[in-house]
Amino acid sequence: MTIDRKILTEKVLRTGEVAAYSFVPPGTGDYGSSPEVSWKGMNQAERVAEAQKLMKQAGYDKSNAPTIRLSYNTSENHKKVAIAVAAMWKKALGVKTELFNTEVKVHYDNLKTRDFQAARAGWIADYNDPQNFLNLMESRNTSQNYANFNDGTYNDLMRKAELEADPVKRNEYMRQA
Repeated sequence: MTIDRKILTEKVLRTGEVAAYSFVPPGTGDYGSSPEVSWKGMNQAERVAEAQKLMKQAGYDKSNAPTIRLSYNTSENHKKVAIAVAAMWKKALGVKTELFNTEVKVHYDNLKTRDFQAARAGWIADYNDPQNFLNLMESRNTSQNYANFNDGTYNDLMRKAELEADPVKRNEYMRQA
């Protein structure tokens, strides 16, 4: 919530990216609108206030904020984003961020072995379909589900979508997932 996507896209990167608020990019296949995070409609000050509230509920505030290691692979743009994100976390939440840079092969090996706290990763779809993004979080995707996300309902809905011939029903299963 404290990461200001507009600043990242318009001020840090400045290469035409669209601020992301959903896992499936707009315009992917015939998916239609992606479900978006509930806080997208908030302004940045409201997002920060909500994030601070959630941190407080978790037992943290600016005086005892955690330190997080943010891993990223070597690239000037990845470094710029990591620095900006660290500054946003520090300003809003007091979170201290240790930036951890490695070459791309080492970085992705660390992600695969889950040797990270927070990390950047990128994905470019192999084909124009929402499943190409959503399958990254299926528990059976052991090579790219870096966070080891495993939710039975999610997995079941993705399997139903995989087997569904009706494109409208298929997309609905994926939106529910």
